[in-house]
Amino acid sequence: MKKQTFPILVALIWGCGIRASEAPRPMPYTVPFEKQYRVILCMDTANEVDDALAIVHALLTPQFDVKGIVAEQFRVKKEDRVKRPPLDLSVAETERVFEKAGFMGKVPIVRGAAEPMIDDKTPQDSEGARFIIAEALKDDKRPLFVCCGGPLTDIASAILMEPSITNRLTVTWSGGGAYPNGGGEYNWSSDPESVNTVFSSLAPVWQFPSDVYSHVRVTTARLALNMRPRGEIGKYLFDTMMAFNEAKKGWRGWPRGEDWTDGDAPFIGVLLDQARRTNLYDMRPAPFVDPKNGRYSEPPTPNRHIRVYTKIDGETIIEDFFAKLSLAYPKKGNENE
Repeated sequence: MKKQTFPILVALIWGCGIRASEAPRPMPYTVPFEKQYRVILCMDTANEVDDALAIVHALLTPQFDVKGIVAEQFRVKKEDRVKRPPLDLSVAETERVFEKAGFMGKVPIVRGAAEPMIDDKTPQDSEGARFIIAEALKDDKRPLFVCCGGPLTDIASAILMEPSITNRLTVTWSGGGAYPNGGGEYNWSSDPESVNTVFSSLAPVWQFPSDVYSHVRVTTARLALNMRPRGEIGKYLFDTMMAFNEAKKGWRGWPRGEDWTDGDAPFIGVLLDQARRTNLYDMRPAPFVDPKNGRYSEPPTPNRHIRVYTKIDGETIIEDFFAKLSLAYPKKGNENE
């Protein structure tokens, strides 16, 4: 997950264009319509590769009717923001992932807000926020989950623009510091004001704080064995990770080189088994999150509680991802393991 301030800038690393890939094979099973969930993903895809892994995993999951991907802005230095707007990078990288995975044209890619919110009461009107509102207001009895692996800019703005949607969706978020104190964390830092908007709203919130989402871990060797041989998308994701590792070799701590955190994917494991694993979270009073340092303090809204996960079955998430990649993108010819 993102613990530093750096975009991945894959297009610059590879200098590659976009070309269509073979469509993935369908899963050899279906999920009844009544058991499906509508899902909107809000991802800062160009920031770091775990967003792309979560997107591909969700697109390959039959229980999810993925309605769209909202590309998100993310925190970078001011001079980089002018030269290469983060939102543009996220849109381009989402399109690249779709092309290489064979999903281009099948699910909408929507532009989110270009900038974070200026305060917790002023929305950033965007195509992404309006897309969320439109889907939430549809006459569809299947639950709608807005699953966020970056800042909460567009879901917060949607709530401010149309408060009636809060009883028509659930927000999941990989972000925020560990409880009880909180603290600086990358997804929070990309739009601090939006967090308090969502936390103080009436919308159900499922939070995966940093000490929990970091449990979705996978080694580089397992990625090389199980992801790299799986179609153009598997190779692209693996090569992107390796390029990222090389580009940031001077950074201390992260990336570590031999293991990675798929920190934007916890929502997948939870939605596949949300009814049974009620012992893995606490219902906590929604805290006020200091926009300056991410620290948690007394909740501003009495009786407002959110679901805060304390544990995630990361191994099941990783194994499900590998299995779906294998089914969707079988090896061809005598390709090496």
